[in-house]
Amino acid sequence: MESQITQKERLVIKDFGPIVECDIEISPMTVFIGESGSGKSCVMKVLSMLRWVHKKMNFKSMIKRSKVKGEPFRFRLDNIIKHSGLEDYLKKSSKIEYYLNDVKITISNKELNARETVAEKNLTVEKIIFIGDERYIVPSVLNSKTAEVRLSSYMKDTMSDFNRSYDAYSGGFKISSIDALLKKDKHGIRDQFYIMGDNHKTGEYKVKFENASSGTKTSAIVEIIASFYSNFYNINETVRNNVIEYILFKAIDGEWDPKNLKQFQKSRVSIFIEEPELSLFPTSQKKIIEFLVKTINTAENKTEIVFSTHSPYILTTLNNLLLAKTAADDNINNLKILEKINSIVPKENQLDIKNLSVYEITNGVVSSIIDTSLNMVDADKIDSVSVKSSEEFNALLEANLDSLQNDE
Repeated sequence: MESQITQKERLVIKDFGPIVECDIEISPMTVFIGESGSGKSCVMKVLSMLRWVHKKMNFKSMIKRSKVKGEPFRFRLDNIIKHSGLEDYLKKSSKIEYYLNDVKITISNKELNARETVAEKNLTVEKIIFIGDERYIVPSVLNSKTAEVRLSSYMKDTMSDFNRSYDAYSGGFKISSIDALLKKDKHGIRDQFYIMGDNHKTGEYKVKFENASSGTKTSAIVEIIASFYSNFYNINETVRNNVIEYILFKAIDGEWDPKNLKQFQKSRVSIFIEEPELSLFPTSQKKIIEFLVKTINTAENKTEIVFSTHSPYILTTLNNLLLAKTAADDNINNLKILEKINSIVPKENQLDIKNLSVYEITNGVVSSIIDTSLNMVDADKIDSVSVKSSEEFNALLEANLDSLQNDE
């Protein structure tokens, strides 16, 4: 049975698009915050791209170690960069480095270097999922009567991941962040997705998926894809079969014995999400982060989640989940207190600081905002906007008070 990836990943980026300097470690949950256009999506797409290259390196190494002759495929940086939507960011001066286990991948002088053979003990099978901020169009595309709809490569993958995920939930899928059900029913001769629920004011409702609120659409897509791939997707068997098919029918001429095929030793599901809080009310933002943390903690497949956010509510929620884990660990032998903590934040939602990295991007520089003395997200970063607003509010009150006093 394959093990899970345990060694820390490291990503270094210099002079690439909006990113001036980045040298970070990646955790099971990695979060990027920053203003619009600061480079959050850029860093996520670079990491996703390099994990894809790492995945292909593992395929090549597996094929080579399985006594297959020939070179099955090569990496072309221009194609990889273009597929990732990053072609406008690459410059002659750009430098990128990626480290994981015994692998080092570099991009320098517009050239990709990824030639190392992966050690057999580190052979890794991986599923990489990127859920972009345009995911709200999925319901409309599903219901489109047009044969062809132009989609980006990321959206095509999201459509495929959504359809594959829903097939695992024949009775419908419960969306935890909005307390509703996503279900497919017959509508005439066609299948139609619906959102179903019970509003305490208006009673039961049933709405076509494409007519649901933006927050409902975006959260449903995130939750169903994350749930399926973290728990039900047979990653090792699926990829193994794909490799065998590739060897037998596409890549190599001549006879080859499948008994020679080496086993993957490690596995990982990588999920990248742009702004999981899109169009959600703060209480639902809290719920979707609890869902994502629970996914990491309880997944059948080793799952790592990387996401970007603008929301201080999400950072506050992360701190609550971190504090719950710390308090639970501190009171492990005090069952009464432990039971009270777990009643406030269920054990499966508690977040270990070892599993979290949070980075802020400011003026092209990526830096950690974890307060290592408290093992929490820096509260000053969470409250900075609120503090400025409060200062402005107080200044206005003071100015108005001065005006009233002068009138007297």
